[in-house]
Amino acid sequence: KLRNKGVSYIKAYDRCKMVMEATNDSDWLSVSAWEAQASHFMDFPMVTHFVSQQLRKEANKHGCTKLEVYYVCGE
Repeated sequence: KLRNKGVSYIKAYDRCKMVMEATNDSDWLSVSAWEAQASHFMDFPMVTHFVSQQLRKEANKHGCTKLEVYYVCGE
């Protein structure tokens, strides 16, 4: 969307790589490039659903049955 307005941005691949490097030493943070690899714009509900499913799978492995996902963005 911003590209069409002449606004500069960092490519998704590079953003993912930066976050992966920033969280490399964390045992509780991870990066998913799923959204960045999409061929089209991913709307909020679709992203939240995917992230929720992935986190619930991981949480269930550790006995966590209650999990809330919040999507935070903005300036």
